[in-house]
Amino acid sequence: MRWLLIVALVAGCSSGKKQQPKPGEQAEPTASKLVPVVSTASVLAVDDGVPPLVVIIDEAGKLHLAAIDSWADLASKDPMAGAKPGSLHDIYMVVMEAFFLDTPPRESLAQLEERGAAPVLEPRSPSGLRDDPPPPEDEMQELEEDVPESGREEGQYKMKITQDVEGRRLTGDRGRLAKRANGRAARIAGEVVADGKLRQQYAAIMAAPRARAAMLIDVLVKLEGSIVVRHGRTIRPLRVNFRHDEGVPRVGEPKRIETRLSKAGVKLDGVVVELPRMAEAIEKARTAQKLDPRAPVDVLVEGDVDAQRLVDLIVALETTGVTMIGLGP
Repeated sequence: MRWLLIVALVAGCSSGKKQQPKPGEQAEPTASKLVPVVSTASVLAVDDGVPPLVVIIDEAGKLHLAAIDSWADLASKDPMAGAKPGSLHDIYMVVMEAFFLDTPPRESLAQLEERGAAPVLEPRSPSGLRDDPPPPEDEMQELEEDVPESGREEGQYKMKITQDVEGRRLTGDRGRLAKRANGRAARIAGEVVADGKLRQQYAAIMAAPRARAAMLIDVLVKLEGSIVVRHGRTIRPLRVNFRHDEGVPRVGEPKRIETRLSKAGVKLDGVVVELPRMAEAIEKARTAQKLDPRAPVDVLVEGDVDAQRLVDLIVALETTGVTMIGLGP
């Protein structure tokens, strides 16, 4: 009886230990619990230098601001070490100030503490985050009205603007969507960058796989940042650019395909579609609606969807050739 008790105690102690990697096998990055996983490296953006400030959405839905020296650091370092908690409003102010003043990320991080805790406000968005009042209409139309003067409307500049506008008539605008024209529910749109070279970003957003997708979308809308994911030990943003176009007039909302994502699955035109058959379903919808291949696909999420499931669908759409993806509640 005494020997049985000793064996049971030893077994119990062994099972309580953290499982170590096998010889030759590398441990998962500490940051892995803070980002969704993707199955292919082709959807990752390239490593193009020092990352911007990193916004972390933990599983409980709390926001943190962090600074990292390189994407490679995330293979061995915990981004939560030294991260500062904050409200979305305060994080937004620090992120924008850091971007436009070109302040080093770690120096900007200290400013979040100085701003202090924001007052608790009544949540008014699907994710539970407070929605700030929309900016004035004239501010939202700033790009549309900021047409180059005659002295600048010549040569390559004019050609580039014309080409961008013509392309945008088919794909729609990138970044935060100014208003819900034509009944469009998506609040932000991201463009797949074929070469993986994202332009300079305001912020990078890490969301725990089980964090609510609606909250991730709220943060995306506010910051127009990139979504960080993991493939193996590599942690980098998706190659989807949610930052708006400067200098390109707004062209209104294009014709589009709309999907609805819930815990039960993905619906397109009211029919449940499995991710492996997404390409076939998208092509069928394009043909039925006589849409250009560049027409956007909007993903509208239910409240029970988590960040991992949203990323799974974004990746599935990208691998089918979709070039513009809208996100909304």
